[in-house]
Amino acid sequence: MEYKFTTYRIADVSTLHIQPRDGELLDAEDCPLRLATTDSKAGTILSVPLDPEDWQDEKRTLMEFGFSEAFINIMQALHDQQIEYVRFDADGDVDEWPQFDW
Repeated sequence: MEYKFTTYRIADVSTLHIQPRDGELLDAEDCPLRLATTDSKAGTILSVPLDPEDWQDEKRTLMEFGFSEAFINIMQALHDQQIEYVRFDADGDVDEWPQFDW
């Protein structure tokens, strides 16, 4: 018997594309939308609300938590592209996004 699994899309985004302060916020225990941090602490996985109303509520929460405009713009693009999850780490890359020195 062959088992079928449900799969989900996950974006891999470099931390070069977020502000250093965003990196600190991703490590916070109460970080909104955070699902997991890799064992090596090299990456953080967040959910991306796909429902428009849920996204607007969570976007407001992310802004209140202190995330930068650059971070919010990435999350907005993920929502717009209907990508359910994102991993922020040093290995990912999205060339067209602004880059920040850490």
